[in-house]
Amino acid sequence: MNIFQSKLILNFQSNDKKYTAGEWSPTRPGLILMATDEGNIEVWDLLEKTHEPSVIQNVTTAAISDVNASIINSKLHLLAVSDSCGTLHILELPWNLRHPTNNEKSSVQG
Repeated sequence: MNIFQSKLILNFQSNDKKYTAGEWSPTRPGLILMATDEGNIEVWDLLEKTHEPSVIQNVTTAAISDVNASIINSKLHLLAVSDSCGTLHILELPWNLRHPTNNEKSSVQG
Protein backbone atom coordinates (compact mmCIF):
# COMPACT_ATOMS: atom_id res chain seq x y z
CA MET A 1 0.00 0.00 0.00
CA ASN A 2 1.35 3.41 -0.97
CA ILE A 3 0.59 6.03 1.69
CA PHE A 4 2.26 8.88 -0.21
CA GLN A 5 0.43 10.92 -2.79
CA SER A 6 2.47 12.38 -5.61
CA LYS A 7 1.51 15.51 -7.53
CA LEU A 8 3.32 17.23 -10.36
CA ILE A 9 3.55 20.86 -9.32
CA LEU A 10 5.65 22.25 -12.14
CA ASN A 11 6.95 20.82 -15.37
CA PHE A 12 10.11 22.47 -16.67
CA GLN A 13 10.70 21.68 -20.31
CA SER A 14 13.53 22.91 -22.46
CA ASN A 15 15.31 21.56 -25.48
CA ASP A 16 18.26 23.87 -24.84
CA LYS A 17 19.30 22.92 -21.32
CA LYS A 18 19.25 20.25 -18.70
CA TYR A 19 18.19 21.01 -15.13
CA THR A 20 20.42 19.22 -12.66
CA ALA A 21 19.18 20.38 -9.23
CA GLY A 22 16.56 22.59 -7.64
CA GLU A 23 15.37 23.97 -4.35
CA TRP A 24 12.33 25.89 -3.13
CA SER A 25 13.22 29.08 -1.31
CA PRO A 26 12.99 28.55 2.45
CA THR A 27 11.35 31.98 2.89
CA ARG A 28 9.62 32.77 -0.43
CA PRO A 29 6.79 30.37 -1.36
CA GLY A 30 6.79 31.58 -4.96
CA LEU A 31 10.52 31.24 -5.58
CA ILE A 32 12.35 28.24 -7.00
CA LEU A 33 16.11 28.05 -7.53
CA MET A 34 17.02 25.77 -10.44
CA ALA A 35 20.51 24.67 -11.49
CA THR A 36 21.63 23.77 -15.01
CA ASP A 37 24.32 21.66 -16.59
CA GLU A 38 25.71 24.91 -18.05
CA GLY A 39 26.68 26.16 -14.58
CA ASN A 40 23.82 28.61 -14.13
CA ILE A 41 21.37 29.21 -11.30
CA GLU A 42 17.95 30.24 -12.55
CA VAL A 43 15.60 32.06 -10.20
CA TRP A 44 11.98 31.31 -11.04
CA ASP A 45 9.64 33.81 -9.38
CA LEU A 46 6.19 32.34 -9.96
CA LEU A 47 4.49 35.61 -9.04
CA GLU A 48 6.46 37.50 -11.69
CA LYS A 49 6.84 35.04 -14.59
CA THR A 50 5.88 31.42 -15.07
CA HIS A 51 7.25 30.87 -18.58
CA GLU A 52 10.88 31.89 -18.00
CA PRO A 53 13.30 32.59 -15.15
CA SER A 54 13.33 36.05 -13.59
CA VAL A 55 17.10 35.95 -13.04
CA ILE A 56 19.90 33.83 -14.49
CA GLN A 57 23.24 33.88 -12.67
CA ASN A 58 26.29 32.09 -14.02
CA VAL A 59 28.19 30.45 -11.16
CA THR A 60 30.66 28.09 -12.86
CA THR A 61 31.63 26.60 -16.20
CA ALA A 62 30.95 23.09 -14.87
CA ALA A 63 27.58 21.41 -14.44
CA ILE A 64 25.96 22.19 -11.09
CA SER A 65 25.32 19.04 -9.09
CA ASP A 66 23.49 20.39 -6.02
CA VAL A 67 22.05 23.54 -4.45
CA ASN A 68 21.14 24.17 -0.83
CA ALA A 69 19.64 27.37 0.59
CA SER A 70 20.40 28.15 4.23
CA ILE A 71 19.16 30.85 6.58
CA ILE A 72 22.08 32.04 8.70
CA ASN A 73 20.11 34.87 10.32
CA SER A 74 17.41 37.35 9.28
CA LYS A 75 19.89 39.41 7.26
CA LEU A 76 22.01 36.63 5.79
CA HIS A 77 20.72 33.85 3.56
CA LEU A 78 23.24 31.77 1.64
CA LEU A 79 23.03 29.44 -1.33
CA ALA A 80 25.58 26.63 -1.43
CA VAL A 81 26.21 25.46 -4.99
CA SER A 82 28.38 22.44 -5.77
CA ASP A 83 29.59 21.61 -9.25
CA SER A 84 30.75 18.49 -11.05
CA CYS A 85 34.42 19.47 -10.55
CA GLY A 86 34.02 19.28 -6.77
CA THR A 87 34.03 23.03 -6.15
CA LEU A 88 31.69 24.55 -3.58
CA HIS A 89 30.43 28.07 -4.37
CA ILE A 90 28.74 30.13 -1.65
CA LEU A 91 26.38 32.88 -2.83
CA GLU A 92 24.55 35.44 -0.73
CA LEU A 93 20.88 35.83 -1.62
CA PRO A 94 19.83 39.47 -2.00
CA TRP A 95 17.01 41.08 -0.03
CA ASN A 96 14.36 40.62 -2.75
CA LEU A 97 15.04 36.87 -2.90
CA ARG A 98 14.77 36.53 0.89
CA HIS A 99 11.66 38.54 1.78
CA PRO A 100 8.23 37.44 0.57
CA THR A 101 5.89 39.92 -1.00
CA ASN A 102 2.57 40.78 0.65
CA ASN A 103 0.23 37.78 0.52
CA GLU A 104 2.79 35.71 -1.41
CA LYS A 105 1.80 32.44 0.24
CA SER A 106 -1.90 32.86 -0.53
CA SER A 107 -1.14 34.00 -4.08
CA VAL A 108 0.96 30.91 -4.76
CA GLN A 109 -1.65 28.62 -3.20
CA GLY A 110 -4.30 30.19 -5.44
